[in-house]
Amino acid sequence: MARIRTIKPEFWTAEQVMELSRDARLLFIGMWNFCDDMGVHPAAYKTLKAEVFPGDDITSDDVKRMVGEIIQQGLLGEFEHEGRGWWYVTGWKHQLINRPSTSRYPRPPRIAPLPLAAGPDGPSGKGLDDSAETETAAVDNCSTHDECAVVHGVLTEDSLRTHGVLTEDSLTEGKGRERKGREKTTPDHQASSEVQARPDPPAAVAADRFDATRFLVEQGADQQTAADYLELRKAKKAASTRTALRAVVAEAAKAGIPVGVALTTCCARGWAGFKADWVEPKPRDGPAKAAKFDHVAHVNRNRIRQRETANIIDITAERLA
Repeated sequence: MARIRTIKPEFWTAEQVMELSRDARLLFIGMWNFCDDMGVHPAAYKTLKAEVFPGDDITSDDVKRMVGEIIQQGLLGEFEHEGRGWWYVTGWKHQLINRPSTSRYPRPPRIAPLPLAAGPDGPSGKGLDDSAETETAAVDNCSTHDECAVVHGVLTEDSLRTHGVLTEDSLTEGKGRERKGREKTTPDHQASSEVQARPDPPAAVAADRFDATRFLVEQGADQQTAADYLELRKAKKAASTRTALRAVVAEAAKAGIPVGVALTTCCARGWAGFKADWVEPKPRDGPAKAAKFDHVAHVNRNRIRQRETANIIDITAERLA
């Protein structure tokens, strides 16, 4: 039965709240989450301790002392029903119950006004007590089991309040003075909650979608090689856009090799891209050009050769003599 509750800014500066100890204030606020929609909670100290202080070094006696503080300040009341004790928050009227639910707890005594139920346009002025009496009367008047099943625990008109509906006015941009004075005229029950589907793209846009495989085949690659190369780019998270594949084709032409050969090389070496300088240059056709004749080097070589010849001594004739 845990529910989301609200805290007003005036709570912290209220005289009764400021008289409480720090832990008692926290206990009082935490109790609200586990009260029913009429502010009723079982008078069970161990249960309250487990709900609000499940992981703290606080005993049931400490909780009993803090509850006593809250009761002493008039923020919490006590009553009995069928031999069991109950607590109820005396100022529960400050809680605005948006979707009241049927409770298995007894109703508190009529000391303070009950909280208001939120209607489509704010507080409806109908308390939870009134809605409970309406439901009880409906159950008493039902004749069959199916009718009672529908009435019991029924979601009232107040609880079926539409949340987060996007209206036509909320989807329209307004700038400057065009927005001033414009009032919402569409009732809430006429607002459509369906999200409009995105329109299909025009035929011209759909026809202009880039087919990477077809592009590579048109450039000279075979179907399988093109598919393998695109799968490689996908695995390396490289987008196969028209601009990227055009760059690959241009580099293949720069290297002087067909596109199919370039793609095969990429698949073999795991390249997502291709550069002309990544492969060996193709040898040029025709005979190699002769080296340019260097006259200075030729003269120097002749001088060295002559110097070496002049230093040779023929000792053959001396030995024979």
